[in-house]
Amino acid sequence: MTNKTAVAKQPRSQKLVEMFDEQKDKIASTLMPGIDPNKFIQIVKNAVLQNPDIAEASHTSVFLECQKAAADGLVIDGREAALVVYNQSYKVGNEWKKKKVCTYIPMVAGVIKRVRSSGQIRAWQVGAVYAAEIDQDRFDYHAGDNPSIRHHPVIFGDRGDIVAFYSSVKLADGTMHHELMTREEVDGIMRRSKTYDKQKNIAKGPWATDYAEMGKKTVIKRHSKRLPIDADLGHVLERENVLYDFEQTKDGSFEEVPEPPKHIAPRKKKSAAKKLKEAETPPEEEIEEAEIIEDDDVIDGEIIEDDGDQINPDDEF
Repeated sequence: MTNKTAVAKQPRSQKLVEMFDEQKDKIASTLMPGIDPNKFIQIVKNAVLQNPDIAEASHTSVFLECQKAAADGLVIDGREAALVVYNQSYKVGNEWKKKKVCTYIPMVAGVIKRVRSSGQIRAWQVGAVYAAEIDQDRFDYHAGDNPSIRHHPVIFGDRGDIVAFYSSVKLADGTMHHELMTREEVDGIMRRSKTYDKQKNIAKGPWATDYAEMGKKTVIKRHSKRLPIDADLGHVLERENVLYDFEQTKDGSFEEVPEPPKHIAPRKKKSAAKKLKEAETPPEEEIEEAEIIEDDDVIDGEIIEDDGDQINPDDEF
């Protein structure tokens, strides 16, 4: 960023910072017990000053999202929660326009923090599995009547690419629950994010800067649907659904929907002899990807997060 650009953006940043000072009492009234309002506001102000794009978003949206984080008991520090700025389409008459708005997203550490107070879950471990760990027989996942996960992470050396994510939960009664998502499944969710550039087929925002973190959070959200969590934690996990192309249900929640159906090319008529020959080795159907059209695109979604691929909630319970 040039000095000229920084100077141009400074007034909006300063105005937003002053807005938080003026609304201190209102923010304090939404904070959960034990959270210092002065500390909370200072962390938010630091986030705004460190990322000027936040000040370019609607100040009302920034303030409301910070209030939501406060109500959820999470701090906008890039570890428990973070702010993401994206373009929102709206219609004026017959003309479509875009404006920058802000949303807050809970991070893995923030979810673990909320789990600690639920009383339903004793421990929650989330991890990423790398190719080298599969090759070296360091990871096993067994489904069925006695599901289990065994993971011995590679700490040093080349781990290769991430191939899967898992979530392992021990309930208050000692029952174990597991969830595993392959990279292909996680990437399917990623491609539905408004941080994903569908024209260039590349990730942007937090999916580009913090892929492992986003993948872990994705498997947490999938797993949470089968766990006895309280409604408040469920709402926290759904906060960022506004950033995805998920279908909204009648009760206001969001559901993951499969990617657009793929087109299967029609088969040509074949002779009886050819059909008999191919019966021994059935041919694979040719599949073409359907085009996905997306109106919204993200301006900024950078998240500052400590580099940690393994999170063990057992240390926090």
